Amino acid sequence: MEASYRIGHKLYKDYPRGNHYRHWGGIFTAAGIPINYPVAGISEVGTSIIVNKSPIGYIAQSCMRGIWKEPCRNCWKCFRKIILDAAITNQGFDEDTLKDIFDNKEALRFIQSIPIKHENVLTWATNKLEINDELFSLLKRRVEGEIKSHDWMSKWYPNSIEIVHDKYQDIVKENISKFLDEMTEDEVLKMRQWSMAELIDSKDTQKNRDALVSSVEMHIKSRQ
Repeated sequence: MEASYRIGHKLYKDYPRGNHYRHWGGIFTAAGIPINYPVAGISEVGTSIIVNKSPIGYIAQSCMRGIWKEPCRNCWKCFRKIILDAAITNQGFDEDTLKDIFDNKEALRFIQSIPIKHENVLTWATNKLEINDELFSLLKRRVEGEIKSHDWMSKWYPNSIEIVHDKYQDIVKENISKFLDEMTEDEVLKMRQWSMAELIDSKDTQKNRDALVSSVEMHIKSRQ
């Protein structure tokens, strides 16, 4: 969903009616191999829920720097995924894990951006977690997890079935439904109204970013 419909970026994009899909979709169809996007209507949140529910989900690992079952815990993916998985499993963090999460120089570079890459995922995850920790609270405030839930991100966007080849639509829908609920009409509307323009231009966002970055920098220095 983040790559196709630009959720987590500045504005929603109606991907099936965009130039990329029409151009490449036409070329691949002409070659007899129509483009298939079975997970285009699933956010990173939904993908992680599927992994957690799947009997073979333990095989999957986002971190590409560590070894299997031993992620590096020092990259941007680890930062985001550890927080997301804690929200999905509702397990929270122990004190040592919290310290490790923010002792991450690569994550520090990412959280300086407005918007943060995949900020929508952090908003969803922080909203689901009640953690009594200064750094986590600053992150939650920065990504607006205190006021926004984005619950629809844990569901499947049914309109995306149009970019699945006719031959596979029924089985794709059946398999997704084993793990995720389908968005309601109201939730579809919320997704299609996605915009980060106000957040990007807000002085409060800049102030909250500066407070978060400063505190994370101090935390990293204290652990050197």
